[in-house]
Amino acid sequence: MLRALLLDRFKLTIHRQMREMRVYVLVADKGGPKLEKSDVSEKDCSESATDGQIPCHQVWGSPGRGLRARGVTMADLVSYLENWTDQPLLDRTGISGLVKIDTQPFLPTELALAPVAQETNGGELNPADPPTLFQVFERLGLKMKVQKDSVETYVIDSVEKPTDN
Repeated sequence: MLRALLLDRFKLTIHRQMREMRVYVLVADKGGPKLEKSDVSEKDCSESATDGQIPCHQVWGSPGRGLRARGVTMADLVSYLENWTDQPLLDRTGISGLVKIDTQPFLPTELALAPVAQETNGGELNPADPPTLFQVFERLGLKMKVQKDSVETYVIDSVEKPTDN
C-alpha cells in the first residue's frame, strides 16, 4: 500500500543496487558466544502474543533501557539493533536457533564514538556511564567489527511534488 501511495502521489521510482560501504559485521569472539539458548522452541512461538502463545522474534528495549528477548535469531537481533547503529549491521556469527537476550542499557554507536565532553578520574570514563554497544556484544561473546562489505541500497530514480488530494 505504501509503495502504491508513493508511486501515485509522488511519482516515486526507485531501484535496488548493491554498493560497497563501511558496515559493522557481527562475528563470534575468540572465546565463542556466551548466549543463553532460548527456553522456547520455534514450534512454541507465535508472531504475536494475542493468541496465547509465546511471542518470538521480538526484541524489546532501547539503548537507555537495555534489550530483552525470550526467543530471537541473530538476524532478528541485528535487524532490531540496526536502529541504533550509525552504519549497516550484518550478521556473520553463524549462530542458528533461538537465543535469550537480556542486556544492560548501552550507548548508541553514534554517541559511543563521539568525543566525550566530560571526563573524570584523570581522563578515565566515569564507571557509572553505560557501556557502548561494542562492549555489550563483547559480554555476549560477540564482536562488532568495522569493515567494507556489499550492502543492498535503494536509489531514487525520480520523484515529483505530490499531487493534490
